[in-house]
Amino acid sequence: MSGQNNGSNGSNLSPPPPGGNIIRFLKELEVCNRTTLSRSVLWRKIKAKTFPAPRRLADGRVGWYEHEVDAWIMDPVV
Repeated sequence: MSGQNNGSNGSNLSPPPPGGNIIRFLKELEVCNRTTLSRSVLWRKIKAKTFPAPRRLADGRVGWYEHEVDAWIMDPVV
């Protein structure tokens, strides 16, 4: 087992962004600013699986893959 568990749901790592760019994580405030979603709406969408789930980075710290958030912005799931 490689130990590459990246989130609370136990899913595998997301593929790298197109072009092989460096993977960047966004904080909750950055996600809310980019998407114009409030914190409560953001978490409601995550629970409904209509927005990418955050990845656990450390105890008490989560982040979202920038390329997943950007993809959602381009084609939001309603």
